[in-house]
Amino acid sequence: MNTYKKSSNGLSVWIFSLALVFSAGLMFWMQPMIAKHLLPKVGGAPAVWNAAMLFFQTALLGGYLYAHLLSEMFRPRTQAIIHISLLLFSLMWLPLGATNAQPPSDENPVLWVLWVLTLNVGVPFVVIAASAPLLQTWFSFSNHKDSDNPYFLYGASNIGSMAALLGFPIIIEPALDVNNQAGAWGWGFYALIGLVALAGVLVRDGAGHHKLLPSDGVDKATGTSPRPITIFMWLVLPLCTTSLMLGLTTHLTTDVAAVPMLWVIPLALFLATFIISFARRPIVGRDGATLLMILSLLGLGLLWFVSGNNNWMLWALLLITAFFFTALACHTELSLIRPHKRHLTKFYLMIAVGGALGGAFNALLAPILFNKVIEFPLMLLASVSLVVLARVLFGTMEKRLALIAVAGSAVLSLVIWSSETTSSTGTLLNERNFYGVLSINDFADKNARVLGYGTTIHGVQRLNDSVKPEPLSYYSKITPVKDIFAEIASRPNNGAVGAVGLGVGSIACYDRGGRKLEFFEINPSVTRLASDPKYFTFLTNCPGDYSVTHGDGRLEIEKVADRHFDILFIDAFTSDSIPTHLMTTEALTLYMQKLTPGGILVMHISNRHLDLYPVLGAIARELGLVAMKKGNKLQSLLYPASNYALIVRSESDLGGLADKGWVVVPDTGIKAWSDSYSNIFSVMDFSLDMNIEKK
Repeated sequence: MNTYKKSSNGLSVWIFSLALVFSAGLMFWMQPMIAKHLLPKVGGAPAVWNAAMLFFQTALLGGYLYAHLLSEMFRPRTQAIIHISLLLFSLMWLPLGATNAQPPSDENPVLWVLWVLTLNVGVPFVVIAASAPLLQTWFSFSNHKDSDNPYFLYGASNIGSMAALLGFPIIIEPALDVNNQAGAWGWGFYALIGLVALAGVLVRDGAGHHKLLPSDGVDKATGTSPRPITIFMWLVLPLCTTSLMLGLTTHLTTDVAAVPMLWVIPLALFLATFIISFARRPIVGRDGATLLMILSLLGLGLLWFVSGNNNWMLWALLLITAFFFTALACHTELSLIRPHKRHLTKFYLMIAVGGALGGAFNALLAPILFNKVIEFPLMLLASVSLVVLARVLFGTMEKRLALIAVAGSAVLSLVIWSSETTSSTGTLLNERNFYGVLSINDFADKNARVLGYGTTIHGVQRLNDSVKPEPLSYYSKITPVKDIFAEIASRPNNGAVGAVGLGVGSIACYDRGGRKLEFFEINPSVTRLASDPKYFTFLTNCPGDYSVTHGDGRLEIEKVADRHFDILFIDAFTSDSIPTHLMTTEALTLYMQKLTPGGILVMHISNRHLDLYPVLGAIARELGLVAMKKGNKLQSLLYPASNYALIVRSESDLGGLADKGWVVVPDTGIKAWSDSYSNIFSVMDFSLDMNIEKK
C-alpha cells in the first residue's frame, strides 16, 4: 500500500507538472505567433505588441476570474469536468489564425486589434489561462506530501512559458511557416486536453489540510482573509512591472524593429524574475534583490552622466538590466506576501488584474495622457517606491532610508526621460498616437525646421525657404535621390512615381517628368502635418499632381494594377524601426510586379543600428534580381548620411545610373528574409555612433 501511494504521488506530480508546462507553453507560443500575423495589417508599428499584450493580459484576467469562480462554486471533481468540457469546446477555434479583415485607415487601430484577437483566439486563450491556477488548486486536494504548498508548481508553468518564448524566434519561427505553426500549436492543444483529463482523474473531493505558508503580511489563523494592504500590493506590484516591461519593449522596438525576438526578450526576463522569486529556495533573497536593483539603477545613472545615451547598445543593455533587477525586487516582495493555498486563486486573480491594468495603461492611457513615451521612467519610479513601501510595511526598512531610495529613483527617472527629448530652440508641436511620437522643432542656429518621429529625423525644411523649398535631409541633392530623379525624368512617362512613407513630402519638389506622385502613408497625423503650410510647404508649393493613400504600404500597393510605377520608393520607418514585412522576399516580389518594364525599386535603408544591404542583396539573388548600393557621408543636420539600395531586373535597367557610383551588393551569406523568417541580430551594427543628429 505504501509503495503504491509513493508511486502514485510521483506520477501525480509529473502529470500536473506536464499539464502546466503545456498550458503555459501554448499561451506564450500563441502570443508572438498571433501578434506577428497582425503586424503587416497595422504597418509593422511597435505599438501592436502593446495592444496585443493588453488583450492577452485582459484575457488572462478572464481566465483567472473563471478559475477563481469555478473553485469557489464547485467541488474539485466538478471543476475538472467543467474545465475539460470547455477545453473540448475550444477546439472549434482550431486552427488558429488572424483575420483577413483590414483595420480602419483613419482611426486608432487598438480597438480593431482587440476585437480581432477576441474573435479569433479569445476563447481558447481564456480557457488555457485558467488551467494554471485550476491545476494548482486541484493538486492541493491530492494526497501528495507537498499538496499544502502548490506554489512550487508555478516553476513548471514558468518553464513552459520560457521554453515557448525563447523557442519561438530561435526554433519555431525559422523552421515553420504560418500554417505549419498553427497546425503544430493545435497538436499541442490536443496534448494539453489529455494531460488535464489525467490530472482530473487524480483530483479528490476532500477538504484537504490548510496549513499556512510562512509569509509576511498574512494573518496566521487558518482561513483568515489577507489584509487589504496586502491585497493592494498583490495588485499594484504586477501592475508596475507589467507596464515597465511594455515600456522597455517600446524603447527597444521603436529604434530597431517590431519583431518577435525583441518582444520576447523583455517578456522572458519578466518571467525569469517570477521563476526566481517564487522558487522553493530562491537564489536571490530579499536583501540581495533590493541591492541588485539599486546597483543596476546606479549603473544606468552613471552611464548617462559619463556619455549620455550616445552608445545605444550599452544604454539598451543597462536599461534591460535595470528592468530585470527592478522587476525581480518587486516580485520578490510579491512572493513574500503570497497567501495560504485557500486564497490561491484570489492571489492569481489580483496578479492578473494588475497585469491587465498595466497593459491598459501603456496601450490605451499613455498615448492619451502623454505626448512623449515616458511610461518606462514613470513606472521605474513607481516600482522602486513600491519595493520601499513593501519593505517598510512588511519588513524593517527605516523610513529615512526609504525616502532616500525614492528620491534617487526620481532623479534617475528624470534622466531617462530627458534622454528621449530633442534639444531645440523652439518646439512647435508634440503629439502621440498608436504609431508613435511626432514632434516639430525649430533649430534657429541651423536654420532648420525638423519633423521628428520618435528619436529620428523624418524631414527637414529651411526656416526661410517656403516658396519652392529645397529637398533636404535624406532626399537632399547630395544624396543618390538627385541622380535617380534625373534618370526617371529623362525616360518616357510609362507610369507613376510611388512612395511608401510620406515624411514631409520632400520628393514632391523633384522633376519627375510629368508623372503623378502617389504617396502611401499609414499614419494620418504625418499627412496632416506635412500638408499644413504652417509647418511644411513641399506638398503645397511644389508643382505636379500628387495623392496620399492611407494604410499599410504593402497592402495598399497590392491593390494597385501591375506595371503601374516607373519608380517605387520604400521609406516607411517608424522612428528608426523597420517594418520588416516591407523587406521580405514576398514583399519585393510584389513590388517588382507593380513596376513597368525597366522600372526601378528604391529602398531607403539609412539606420543607426542595422546594416540592411546584405538582406536586400540576399533577397535579390533569390529572386534573380540585381541589388545595387550607394550612400553619402554626413555633412550636417540638413545633409545627413544616407544609404540607398536599387533593385532592378537587370543592370541594363539602370540606364544612366550605371556610371553614378552604384555598386553591386556583395554576398555575405545572410539568409534572405521572408514573411516567416527574419533575423535582426544578424545585421545589427554594434559599431555605429547612435547620436540622433548623425542619423
